[in-house]
Amino acid sequence: MGVLTDVRLLGGGLLLLAPQAVLQRLLHQRATPTQRRVLRVLGVRHLLQALTLWRWPTPRLLRGGAAIDGVHASTMVLLGTLKPQQRTLALTDAAAETLLLAADLCQAHLMSQRCAQPRSRAMVRPRARSR
Repeated sequence: MGVLTDVRLLGGGLLLLAPQAVLQRLLHQRATPTQRRVLRVLGVRHLLQALTLWRWPTPRLLRGGAAIDGVHASTMVLLGTLKPQQRTLALTDAAAETLLLAADLCQAHLMSQRCAQPRSRAMVRPRARSR
């Protein structure tokens, strides 16, 4: 699957193993215990999504992953609206999820285009004639 899967694996692993370091590096904030738990759960979700796409890289699963990212981004916008003290973290997460959503949809589109294109005659090797 390539770069998209690698980004999800790396990001998911970091969120799972070092949520405090991620939050400190990105937002210069100290994570609360609840935020650390939520970031770890998010890390597990990204790892599972990356491993699923690595194993079954299909346009359909990419679009499904994009839908999950869209729901996640929407809930983060809502959280940022309802809880001003969480706004920076929530909107940063929403932006990241939106980028992943766009990348999933682009990858799904490219894969669909590749699968739908007929092979050109120039790419088909002629058979050797038997004598």
